[in-house]
Amino acid sequence: RDIIFATTVAGEMGCHDAVQHMMATGGMAYGPTLLAVGTNNSVCVGNMGRIDVHVEITGKVCHSSDPSKGRNAIEGARQFLNALHDVKLPPPDSDLGQPSLTPTFITSTPTSRHTVPDHCMITLDRRLIPGEDTGAALADIERCSAAVHGLGAVVKGGRFNYPSKTPLDTRLVQAALEALQAE
Repeated sequence: RDIIFATTVAGEMGCHDAVQHMMATGGMAYGPTLLAVGTNNSVCVGNMGRIDVHVEITGKVCHSSDPSKGRNAIEGARQFLNALHDVKLPPPDSDLGQPSLTPTFITSTPTSRHTVPDHCMITLDRRLIPGEDTGAALADIERCSAAVHGLGAVVKGGRFNYPSKTPLDTRLVQAALEALQAE
């Protein structure tokens, strides 16, 4: 079989769509593949997957001089974030490590200093190990919206990457290890 060297600049935030497009555009057939990333010449047998999760908390805006007239979306965000601690993650993968659930971004509006915000957005980074179902991982997070009282809470999945793992004893992995040892 021909050896094809292909480069994508999608980086970590890229996803399977970028590879699928590259394969289709180049008329290439799928087959045994080595993916080279910054591993310091170590063979990595897979990668964590990732799903971006977007949480929208809605309340009622009012002036901060009388907060009882509104419903503070930041309070709902706090309730949601506290509930995330109860999400059970699978045990670590022996080669890839521990799956994770990490809040990475939060914002609220309006941004006026003396206004109770009626809108809060949270972005979560959920890392997946091979064998995990993205729908089930998202459903675990969606259940946290029940902890938000008196406000709206909507959870939506965003971009995702599939997790993958190749057994260490496959021919392609063994060939890569032999090549590194021959250096």
